Amino acid sequence: MPKTIGKGRGKPTPPSAGVLSVTGSLGAEPFQSGGAESYSIKGAGFQPNVALWYNLANPGCCLGSYVITDAAGAFTLTRLTGTPGTYWLRLYSYAVPLVFLTGISFVVE
Repeated sequence: MPKTIGKGRGKPTPPSAGVLSVTGSLGAEPFQSGGAESYSIKGAGFQPNVALWYNLANPGCCLGSYVITDAAGAFTLTRLTGTPGTYWLRLYSYAVPLVFLTGISFVVE
């Protein structure tokens, strides 16, 4: 169950924006397409033990889900590459309404 953010009445306080980075299993960007390489998106500097909603879009489709930060406010999301093109990850606080925190893009060839 996602952790509720905020205190008492009023609007919830979103987690800090944090920082995102992306690395590939075979080296630097551009990454190899067609599942030939995995990529890891790492986040740091977020509130600890909270759920963060993400949208991951690539030229083939999109995915929406959530990650939960660890006790240090970090997370890692690892997936295989797919269709060549630009991939985007946008990260939001898991609150109603969603609040955009940060994003990152990278290239798969």
